[in-house]
Amino acid sequence: MSARKIRCRPVVAVAGALLVPGALAQSSGSAQSAPGWLWVVLGALVVLCTAATWWVLRLRVSLRALQEQDLQLQQSQDQLRGLNASLQRELGDRQAADGAREAALAAAERLAREHTAFLGRMNHELRTPLNGILYFANVLQRDRPLTERQQRGLRTIEESGQHLLALVNDIVDLARLDAGQLELAPLDVGLNLFLQRLSDTVRAKAEARGLSFVLRTAPGLPVAVRMDETRLHQVLLNLLSNAVEFTDHGQVSLEVKAGPAGPGRDGQPSVRIQFEVCDSGSGMSEAQHARLFEPFEQTGDVKERASGAGLGLAISRRLVRLMGGDIHASSRPGVGSVFRFEVDAPLVNVLAGPPLAPRGSDQRPDEAQPVPDDQVGIEGVRHVAPPSGEMIVLRELARIGNMRTIRERADYLKGLDPRYRPFAEQLARLAEQCQSKAIANLVESYSVDKGAQ
Repeated sequence: MSARKIRCRPVVAVAGALLVPGALAQSSGSAQSAPGWLWVVLGALVVLCTAATWWVLRLRVSLRALQEQDLQLQQSQDQLRGLNASLQRELGDRQAADGAREAALAAAERLAREHTAFLGRMNHELRTPLNGILYFANVLQRDRPLTERQQRGLRTIEESGQHLLALVNDIVDLARLDAGQLELAPLDVGLNLFLQRLSDTVRAKAEARGLSFVLRTAPGLPVAVRMDETRLHQVLLNLLSNAVEFTDHGQVSLEVKAGPAGPGRDGQPSVRIQFEVCDSGSGMSEAQHARLFEPFEQTGDVKERASGAGLGLAISRRLVRLMGGDIHASSRPGVGSVFRFEVDAPLVNVLAGPPLAPRGSDQRPDEAQPVPDDQVGIEGVRHVAPPSGEMIVLRELARIGNMRTIRERADYLKGLDPRYRPFAEQLARLAEQCQSKAIANLVESYSVDKGAQ
């Protein structure tokens, strides 16, 4: 046996003993003769082999985990690429949609301008023949004695023309409100005269249907306030006319009350006025109430659809919101309906002038109110304006078309103060020509200018 084999035998024996217990027992005699350092080396080799084996196994497990993570990372990268491509497509679609929306918005604005311009032209085209019809119907009623049939025919022509003119005005106002082109024109308004004129109109309609009309004004109502009289009259007349139209028996009432005066937005004393319209009509259901203020939305039967109430109420709510308030409605079927709204109005310090003084009175106002130098009247002449109380009365007379009383008022102003003569003569000329609109414009031009001082 060679020496090389003899040297390797202890190592083989030790390895065999470590791996196979039976082999270690068989070679115990020869192993006892091996030196001690060899056993230490063999033990260290076994530990190193075991550790290396464990680390190799750990590395293989880690490598497998890394491979799985790499595969997941590749899948995630593929998903991110897909999401990025999808986002790019969505971004392109959104940019295209934004461009289309901007183009549609520009087209809508252009169409709105064209629509407004068309309505303005149609308003002029419709008003011109309507004003002619109404004027000559009024002239014919006063021209000569007429038979009862002719009088009924002329009244029918006038009422139909007024109704058609109101519809034209409502459509134009609705278009202007939608386009944001309607602005308020506040003027000094005498509340008592305003409410009296309104109640006279509504009372005539109510009595024609066998109804009673009641106007209730609470104590402490201011004498005059500054607001858009035309729009307030339009709102109240719409609400009251609808109440009369949809009430078969009972009464319609208008209650007006004011809160305590306080500082307004511009520091001037202001008061909050509440208007409440009540009727004893058939009322509304919840479904009808939900559609009440929708434009062109009808909430009732054939009778209601013929009245066109939906358009007037929609315009009324928008006008009240333009004034800084809102219309609230409550109703119970079979009991009636209530419409109320509140608006803030600056108080007006009215200079005292007799409301309707007789001709030749020697009473004079406390102070004349000259018009500023840059104010030019209709005829291009600067005049001295009467006190604000006189202007309020003249505006009311012009609105109801009472030319005879306006002529008398002009004569009264001539004798009241010589400085008022040019204004009174111009007023008398317009009254002789039955130019009610020109008179209203004249009075309002002075009132606006005085209110701006």
